Amino acid sequence: DRASFLTREATRYFERMAAQDPLDLWPLLYLGYLRMEAGDGDAALVLWRQAMALQDHAVPHFLIGQLQLRRGQMVDGFKELSTAMQLRGLDP
Repeated sequence: DRASFLTREATRYFERMAAQDPLDLWPLLYLGYLRMEAGDGDAALVLWRQAMALQDHAVPHFLIGQLQLRRGQMVDGFKELSTAMQLRGLDP
């Protein structure tokens, strides 16, 4: 179907972007989001942790926190969300 086609195309696009610029965290973040939406939270987590290793940015912390909350890992999820807020200059 069309949604599956678009997801495959987006995945290929972000994989090419990640290969072209391995220091850019954004393709990894988008790939992780696509994996999470496809039901593979473990693969998403790996990609988001790779992105976080490149740059300690709020977005991977936020995405990891959201995934952990979905999994019922409340303490870890809120810690990640708190870190994301701090990196954005907010006081959780």
